[in-house]
Amino acid sequence: MTKTRVILVIGFLVALGAGMAVGAALKRGGEPKPRKPWIEEELNLTPEQREKMHDIWSESMREMREYQRDRRQALLSERDEAIQNLLSVPQRAEYAEIQRIYERESAALSEAARKAFDEAKEKTKEILTEEQQEAYDRMLRERAGRRRHGSRRGRGSDRDGADAPPEPGEPPPVPPPPPQF
Repeated sequence: MTKTRVILVIGFLVALGAGMAVGAALKRGGEPKPRKPWIEEELNLTPEQREKMHDIWSESMREMREYQRDRRQALLSERDEAIQNLLSVPQRAEYAEIQRIYERESAALSEAARKAFDEAKEKTKEILTEEQQEAYDRMLRERAGRRRHGSRRGRGSDRDGADAPPEPGEPPPVPPPPPQF
């Protein structure tokens, strides 16, 4: 066989294998069962222990996020100052313009993401019953409350809730899935 035929045969076999793997995965079908966090399974925690574990780690993660946010901001300031010190006056003006362009384009991206999020939220509401819409709105409000108080899902943000636009460069928030009935 020629080299081209060998490559074609190998490519065909790889594609066939990939197709079989996807087919097998789809054949299993359905949603995977929700699993307990690995630590709950490994330690066989009681409901009371799970709640206490959640409280311990939620507080710890909140503190770490705050520390990292503050430290990251300090590092960014130090970096920006070091860059400024390397630049001549004309270069500083060019750098400032680059930063303005970045901020403007990043804000435009965030606005587009915000708009897409709002549209998806409204389309979601259109397919829900009145009762489901109320539950969905409640879920979004609860999520907004978690975001204000630094929960994991909200990434410790102090923005105002689920309807607040994302920060420049940050993807839009993902709404919770509609309730399962």
